[in-house]
This record gives sequence, structure tokens and C-alpha cells, in this order.
Amino acid sequence: MNLKETEYVKGTNELQLHCPICNFEYTHLKEVKTNLNKENRLEVILSFECEEQHVFEHRIHNHKGYTLITNGKEKF
Repeated sequence: MNLKETEYVKGTNELQLHCPICNFEYTHLKEVKTNLNKENRLEVILSFECEEQHVFEHRIHNHKGYTLITNGKEKF
């Protein structure tokens, strides 16, 4: 995920999400889905589109006690 510690929104603890394809900072959440993964654990899939029309996803899921967020990748 292209979240950079140097890119906090001023005065907050929020990080800006950048498109992993073109690094543009204007992105829009398009869809939220849930799914049971192969370990029968819930995962959340966030679909985004940047203003350059690149579509990508981030997934939040658990594995062996850890909560993981996948790097964004182009959605086909």
C-alpha cells in the first residue's frame, strides 16, 4: 500500500492513500466487499479508483493472529 509516513494529513494521524500504479494521491473508494478466505476467516476487500482511472484493491485479513493489509494491486 502506498502509505508514506511523510504524507500525514497535517494536524491528524491520517495517512493519504496513493494509487499503487501511478502514485496519484486523488483516489476514491468505489466498493467494499467481505469474503471468507481459504482459512475460513473474514476478509475485507476495498476497491478504489484514482482520478487517472486506475482501479486497485486493498485487502484486510487475519493470518496466524496477525491482521494484514495487502499491497494494492491492479484489479482486472
